[in-house]
Amino acid sequence: MLEIVTPLDLAAELGELYANGMVPGSKTGWPSVDEFYSVAPGFWTIITGKPSDGKSTWLDNLMLNLMRQDWKFVIYSPENQPHALYLAHLIERHLRRPFRFGYHNRVEPADIAGATAYLDERLRILRFDGGANFPSLNTVMFTAHEILDMEWCDGKVGVIVDPWNELDHTPVAGMTETQMVNHELMLWRQWIRDHGAQVHGFLVAHPQKPQRDRNGPRPITLYDINGSAAFFNKSDMGIVVRRQEDDTVEIDVEKCRFRHLGKKGTALLTFNSGTGTYDDPQFRGGGYRRLDQEGDPF
Repeated sequence: MLEIVTPLDLAAELGELYANGMVPGSKTGWPSVDEFYSVAPGFWTIITGKPSDGKSTWLDNLMLNLMRQDWKFVIYSPENQPHALYLAHLIERHLRRPFRFGYHNRVEPADIAGATAYLDERLRILRFDGGANFPSLNTVMFTAHEILDMEWCDGKVGVIVDPWNELDHTPVAGMTETQMVNHELMLWRQWIRDHGAQVHGFLVAHPQKPQRDRNGPRPITLYDINGSAAFFNKSDMGIVVRRQEDDTVEIDVEKCRFRHLGKKGTALLTFNSGTGTYDDPQFRGGGYRRLDQEGDPF
């Protein structure tokens, strides 16, 4: 069904926009990235990059930074199993101290207990039960919707699918793969719009085999995501993570549909392999920025 809307029907919303402005999204925790990208409910972000360039690790760190601004998260990440190991990695990144044996300043049991309680207030993980059918995007959205109806979800929520290719994308009869991806992304975008005051969606998608030119492999772009150009066309924000040999990481915002949320451009971060975290080398001599509930530095 299509609803008929007149400009006068939108007068109240228009007045709120005029009075309050187009509110920017939450800050990422890295000032260099904040210049180009912010996170607001009602929109969704596609993230890609070559294998091992750190797209999932960067998203984990973004998630933790947003938690410090009262965001909560629902994540379907079957590649991050066993989930206890994934939780150990999150604790490392949250505390910025090693979890593993043999590292200086390793976390103590009390640190683990405190971090686990902190994450329990802010995170729900969707785990595949090993049934005959792999989850579809609809399954993730349906389960996330059940969580959104719980008292636990009383504010802004990020819903993460990482990665896209771990979902069941069996085409509907008569559809090609490209048509099926386009159809699923239309449903995903509309689901997020329907929860516009609460949900920001994140999809991590692998690129196809890198294309080459006479100078060798060319840089990955959003159009290289395996399956369809719809990932670029239907997303609100699009990011490519590129890790260099010296552990410098490019966060390339290739798409920003709405200018009050950011703009196209590239930020440079430094990756810390010991804790799986990122520093902003342009901020306070290389530190990162922790955020309070209003998004201001501690």
